Amino acid sequence: MKYFREILVSLSITLALLIFPAAAAALTLINMEMSADEFFRVGVQQLQRQNYQEAVKDFTAVIDLKADSAAAFSNRCLAYLQLEEYESAIADCSQAVELNSQNTESFLNRGLAYYRQGNYASAIADYNQVLKLKPIDFRAYYNRALAKSDLQHYQEALSDYNQTLSLMPIQDTFQLATVYNDRGTTRLMLNDNLGAIVDFSQSIYLNQQDYRTYFNRACANQRLSNYTAAIEDLTLALKLNPNYAEAYANRGIAYYQLGNEQQALLDLQKAANNFLFQENITAYQQTLDLLKQLKGEETVIA
Repeated sequence: MKYFREILVSLSITLALLIFPAAAAALTLINMEMSADEFFRVGVQQLQRQNYQEAVKDFTAVIDLKADSAAAFSNRCLAYLQLEEYESAIADCSQAVELNSQNTESFLNRGLAYYRQGNYASAIADYNQVLKLKPIDFRAYYNRALAKSDLQHYQEALSDYNQTLSLMPIQDTFQLATVYNDRGTTRLMLNDNLGAIVDFSQSIYLNQQDYRTYFNRACANQRLSNYTAAIEDLTLALKLNPNYAEAYANRGIAYYQLGNEQQALLDLQKAANNFLFQENITAYQQTLDLLKQLKGEETVIA
């Protein structure tokens, strides 16, 4: 089985840290500071437009003019994060934290960079710092839950998902759907299949267009031998993603469990074809082996 998660990226921009020059400053200093402020404003606009390379250039210009700008380092960290340049992101967020230890966005984004590198312990340490400074930040709870889940600390992850759901704005329906889906996968890992189905169902209620959640609910139903329900969910997943190899494979297995060997073989062949197209050779070979096994059993039965 394959379960899915998505990381909630910190997209907050530290606009509140924009500082205008004091009126009493010398003329040359005012001009320099205003130039830095202008670069900062343009950099923020580039971030909002998802022009991350340009944002990096603008925040670099700010830093060249004003080396103690924690906001510029923090926002350039965010741009590097979006560009998947994680070492640069970590370096910038670390500098932002050194300049302003109260900036939760820097800790949050550095934590995400660590997470993307697979450094879950460091990510958790940064999320812990966010929660010390801002105990109601649901993003920190959510990202910490993901890291704890990857460390197989499922009970702790479940607690963080619960906190996330208690703090998230109810109008963020798509994000809520993602969190319910992720909590459901954690419940699966804890063998709470019924609880997982409840979470996946709530996720589907909030967002009916995510094929992965139907797949996950099908996995829970297959664990409970509810093969008919699993087939229904896998069919819905395939309507949303017709090339979903894993869904074909699992539906084939479910059909086989119900005695529909012909449909099982058809689905497994489709799964193998899609795995091959995706160049997932390991899954392709495993599916072929399963096909050979089932065909062999059919011959014996006949």
